[in-house]
Amino acid sequence: MKKLLTTLLSLAAVTAYAGDAVDPKCPVAQPCYLAGELQVDLFGSATLVDADDDFYGGGVGINYFITQYIGVGASWNLIDLDSELASSSDTVLHDVSFDLIVRAPLGEESCTAVYGLVGGGFITNGSTLGTIDFGVGLEHRYGGAFGVFVEARQKYVPAADIDFSSFRVGARVVF
Repeated sequence: MKKLLTTLLSLAAVTAYAGDAVDPKCPVAQPCYLAGELQVDLFGSATLVDADDDFYGGGVGINYFITQYIGVGASWNLIDLDSELASSSDTVLHDVSFDLIVRAPLGEESCTAVYGLVGGGFITNGSTLGTIDFGVGLEHRYGGAFGVFVEARQKYVPAADIDFSSFRVGARVVF
């Protein structure tokens, strides 16, 4: 009986040590949105002044996120105007914006985020006028370093007492 008990205990001990060791630590997934991000944007735009006037263009932007949720950005949008609306022989309106951005990732592991922005800047085409703007956007990241975004902005030009809407679709590279 002793031999049988010793044999069974020995077999149990041997099987306990069989196989590879298991590491209980699982790698933690890196969030898609981090503090200290530098982003470069390239976008196409549509600008709507009223029901009859819509203009198309595109531009570039640069953003820096101080925290995971708060950043600052600057963008330059070139809008192709009809020649009769331009205030000079140049039919391109330069729309420059400087914004405070607040973003909210949709979940801990989600690579999609919504964001809001508010700021100011200027438009110029022969004469320069200050602007105030606010807007919202949606961004999705692929692999953390590349993303796509859509955004809508409302701009107000106090000196001319006009406002217009601008819609952007673009690509974003994150460094």
